[in-house]
Amino acid sequence: MRLNCVILNVGTPGDLAIARRWYEELVGLRVVSVPEDHSVWFDLGSGTRLGVHVGEPVGAPEHLTVALEVDDVDRAYRELCARGVVFEGPTEDREWGRRAATTDPTGHTVHIMSP
Repeated sequence: MRLNCVILNVGTPGDLAIARRWYEELVGLRVVSVPEDHSVWFDLGSGTRLGVHVGEPVGAPEHLTVALEVDDVDRAYRELCARGVVFEGPTEDREWGRRAATTDPTGHTVHIMSP
């Protein structure tokens, strides 16, 4: 068994457009599908996709964390900062790896990390 996708409900169609811009233009994820303007699907590699979808966020969006693994978290941090992504602070080592944390425009916590 392997993870196929993660779906984040982001609110209204306007919120979807903002989330799409953030994940596509700032984070640099590749769009693979935009079915009927109610969701956008991004390729995460290895057959896994991230979907952002029009709909009421589940509970408090900040309680959900998406961790995006990169080869070099420090380099990714610098590149994303240059594109306009605002992080909670600099990269840091944790017991499970190195990471930097940010929040997407709809309130979901997003980590870039490397083990």
